[in-house]
Amino acid sequence: MRKTNYNILKKKLLKMLRGSDYDFQELDLEMVDRFIEAKEIADMSMQDVRERGVVTPINTEQTVLQKNHSISAYFDAVKQIMELSKKLGLSARDRADLGLELKVGDGF
Repeated sequence: MRKTNYNILKKKLLKMLRGSDYDFQELDLEMVDRFIEAKEIADMSMQDVRERGVVTPINTEQTVLQKNHSISAYFDAVKQIMELSKKLGLSARDRADLGLELKVGDGF
């Protein structure tokens, strides 16, 4: 995520939190930063999976394959986004308003 997108998302999130029933404290800025960083990691991980695939070679001859580690990073980041959302009092609607809908299908 470029710094401008980071700042835009941070401003939107802070405005949403300060205008809600959530009792926003300046100490919560750390959680906001972690939330946005988790979003950035999720985006970068999903982009890597799209570019390199679910399975990637681990040698130059491409004879040995392994699961792309970006998959684990993506799901860890999503888990962190969900945990921080709860701590910050964000609903699914709030996340959607911020453009944080998960773009993962159900696998079927």
